[in-house]
Amino acid sequence: SKPLAIEEADALMYWLLGAFMQGRFSQSGDTRIAEDAKAVRSAKPLESLYQNLGLLGGRLEISEQSLQGKGAGSPYFLLSYLVARSARATDWWYALRIGLDATGSKAIEYHHIHPQATLKKHYAKAEINDQANLAFISSRANKRISDRSPAIYFKELDPDRELRPHFVPLTEDLRLAPAYPDFIRARRALLAEAMTAFLDRFRPSFLN
Repeated sequence: SKPLAIEEADALMYWLLGAFMQGRFSQSGDTRIAEDAKAVRSAKPLESLYQNLGLLGGRLEISEQSLQGKGAGSPYFLLSYLVARSARATDWWYALRIGLDATGSKAIEYHHIHPQATLKKHYAKAEINDQANLAFISSRANKRISDRSPAIYFKELDPDRELRPHFVPLTEDLRLAPAYPDFIRARRALLAEAMTAFLDRFRPSFLN
């Protein structure tokens, strides 16, 4: 079989991300796999796959509301990693580009931007574990943060090289625990915009 053309490969990636976000195979998986297998064997396999997903003539667009109340178990969490990597985000303090190739204390995990210790007296666990409060950094960076507020440790980080690529809002007032809900809303907006732009890079022209 011949390799996929670039546009076909992008279209397949767009479909895969859409299927993942919609949880297409989380319920009635066997039925939907059968539907998609039939689509792949059709005269227009990509268009048929999109038809099954309900995306023909549509667009994958991430809104702030889409991300509201979502945590690390959300399908949008993968997108938050992909957009950070696409923005060439690095591990805080150590300038190692985030990825899956590091090991040990350098391995990239996800950790709270506002540490739990600074929030737990005032906010529920689900609020603290909101996806918009999670960043992809190493365990050694997390240990360096410890239980310090962003109002303190952000001063050690370069805003343009270390914070912006993680889509962290730079307004200083948002670094204090009382402003945590505003921080979450601001970062959620940045993530939603970045996610939609990332998805648009793969959107095939036949959807227009």
